[in-house]
Parts: sequence; structure tokens; C-alpha cells
Amino acid sequence: METTTLAILAASARRKNNLKEVNLFGVVKSLSLCVLICFYSIVLVHAQSKAAFRDFSDKGENFRLLKDLKMHADEVTNDGTETFELFGVQCFAAKYTVSAKLRVQTMSALGAGEVSSYKVVPATFEILISDDSTKIVHDRLVKEVYSNWSKNEIFSGTYYFDFQINEGDYLITLVPDLVNSKGYYFVWFKGKIVKIAFNGFSNKQLGGWGVMDSFNEENARILLSGKELIAFRQPFGTRKEFLKLYSNDFFQHQ
Repeated sequence: METTTLAILAASARRKNNLKEVNLFGVVKSLSLCVLICFYSIVLVHAQSKAAFRDFSDKGENFRLLKDLKMHADEVTNDGTETFELFGVQCFAAKYTVSAKLRVQTMSALGAGEVSSYKVVPATFEILISDDSTKIVHDRLVKEVYSNWSKNEIFSGTYYFDFQINEGDYLITLVPDLVNSKGYYFVWFKGKIVKIAFNGFSNKQLGGWGVMDSFNEENARILLSGKELIAFRQPFGTRKEFLKLYSNDFFQHQ
């Protein structure tokens, strides 16, 4: 009887050890998967950050408005003209279609820590560029930004704003709320107003989240006095340098 009891206890102990080994294997497997996902994401980010940004204005006369808007893109075509409205102004614009590889988020999981995965997919964007050398849009934009930032309001009810300057050249960006869902933003620089809009994924079976953030951060740069800048930075907020320049009438003399 005693021998039988000992055998049962020994068998039970072995089963517990086996369960511990299975659980441990599962934990190790999950951690390994997380590490691989994180490593793959880091590799993608690094590869994108090393990408060259090209000034496509060298393609010919119809592309001259693209000057100083540098992009990491496979191809850019000129597709005629189109109009858009901003601050009550009808803007006659050159229209371009941009084909680019875009890094999008495809998974977000919570566990021991948040794990996200990304992939690179082909997508197209529409870029409209309107000459604003008369500063009609510029002046209304500057007043709108000042109206909000002077009251320490970062959202106008329609747009967030950003402002960056380098050696006298500057850009002002308008970003709608839920920009990745609405799929567009505007940026003014060097006498032109630009609308950048998401046009869709090349393969309808592929997709992901964060298209506008990704294009802004990894596929486009604006050249201001030799320095490449992204169109908008987050988090949004009031830019004290803009308010100081406005109070000194800087924008009226540009």
C-alpha cells in the first residue's frame, strides 16, 4: 500500500514538472516572438530613416513647383491641375500623384508590454501645389494661427498648427484632427501652399494605420535654407517663436 502511494505521489510530481516545463516553453516562445517583432520593426524604421529624399522638380518644367519638397518615393507624375479652397480662397493648383513605399502599423497588442508590428506597403498620395506669391492665403493663415496661439489655444476647431523657421525661411502647417482618418494636411512654405492627401493603397489587400504620420515622418522633407524638416511635429502646441515674430511684424515684411 505504501509503495503504491509513493508511486502515485511520484507520478503527480512528474506531471507538475511537465506542466511547468510546458508553461515555461510557452512563455519563452511568446517572448521570442515579441523580440522578433520588435527587431523587425526596428530594422524597418532604420531602413526608412536612411532613405534618400529626392527633389523631383528636376523632372522638367511641369514639376518646378515641387522644388524644395523632397520625397522618398518611387515615382511622381504630373496629372494636370485642380482647385481646392482654403480660408475662402480658391487655389488653382498643379496636381501630382506620388507612388511610395509606406510603413504602416498592422498590430498593437498589450501584454507584459505593448507590442506593435509594422510593414512596408505601396501606396499613392495626391499632392496639390498652388502658387501663393501674392501671400493671400499666407496672410489669412498667419492671422488664424495668431488668433489661436495668442490665446494659448492649440486647436482652432478645424486645425492644429505648426511653425518652423530656419535662417529666415519658414513653414506653417495645418493639420486636421484625426489626420490619419481624414487623410490630408496643408503646409505653406516659400510662397506656395501645398495639400498632401492619401490616395489609397496600391494593393487593396494590404493596409494599415497611421498613413499620414508615416508619410510626414518618413517620406517627405521640406528644404528650408539647406535644412530638411518634416511638415509637422507632435505633440502640437503654441510656438513662442511665431508669437514673437508676429509681434515684431516679421510676417508683414516677407
